[in-house]
Amino acid sequence: MPPHLLDSVFAFKQSIDKQTSSFCQAIAAEFVAAPAASAHVASVVNVYTRNRDKLASALSDYLSPDFRWTRPEGGLFIWVEGPHTFDADATLRRALDAGVAFLPGRTFYTNPDAHGSTLRLSFAGVAEDMIRPGIELLGALARTEPCRKRTAATTSKPD
Repeated sequence: MPPHLLDSVFAFKQSIDKQTSSFCQAIAAEFVAAPAASAHVASVVNVYTRNRDKLASALSDYLSPDFRWTRPEGGLFIWVEGPHTFDADATLRRALDAGVAFLPGRTFYTNPDAHGSTLRLSFAGVAEDMIRPGIELLGALARTEPCRKRTAATTSKPD
């Protein structure tokens, strides 16, 4: 980070998390410096890689071809772009009722009306055996009418 931004970013961080515990920071620093940290990181990377691959496979199996995504090389999420008729917000409400969660992509943009057909799926905090059933359910929901946006073509009445 450029040195001239450090003070501002540090102040912003403090305002968000109200300071990280010094004790917890010391524990984390000790762990990161310990020889066991490398083995732990490798183990976690293996788990996340399996989950990412399982999620990508489930997306291919259960979402219609008009949905797109990329398999990330890093991070903990897969970004999914649905067709313009897909309504991520309507889908989220129904998915949560069924026990499946995701973040609508519009929450990551300054214009809340943009990108209403996108979603972010995490593969980090999900049990490996829950990924396929969750995406199967998400795919089924995405095909239902309540999860589709109304467009001028679908809302106009015939003459």
